[in-house]
Amino acid sequence: MAEYVTFWFGPRPWGPALQDENEEGLPRVRTKEIPAPIGELCLGCDEAIQEGDYGELVVLGGGTQAAPTAELRPLHRECGLLRGVGHEVGLCNCTNYEGLSLREAAIECDRRWRRRGAFGRYFLRN
Repeated sequence: MAEYVTFWFGPRPWGPALQDENEEGLPRVRTKEIPAPIGELCLGCDEAIQEGDYGELVVLGGGTQAAPTAELRPLHRECGLLRGVGHEVGLCNCTNYEGLSLREAAIECDRRWRRRGAFGRYFLRN
C-alpha cells in the first residue's frame, strides 16, 4: 500500500489527524512537523511565512517531460482553504475578494468557514 507524507509547520489548531485512522483500501498518510519556513513566500498569497503562521508544504511541479522538476513550497492553511472553499463563503474572484489582499481574504475565509462549523470535531479544538 502506498504511503504519503504531509509536511506541516506552525501551531496546529486542529485535532488528531484523520489520516492516522487508515481505512482499508485508502493510502496511509503520515504527517510530519517541520520548522516553519520563515521568510519563504506562500504559494497562495505570495507573502512571507512569519513566526506563528501554520500550513503545509505542497509539491510544485515544473520543467519539461524530458526533465521534470519538483519543489516543495509553503502554503498557509488559510490560503489553501481560500482556494478550496472561498467561493462558498463569498471570497473569490467573483467578488474581487471584497477588496482584501489575498492573505486578508484567506484569514477572513477561515473565520467564516469556522463560523459555519464546517470542520467539525476532527479539525478544531475550540
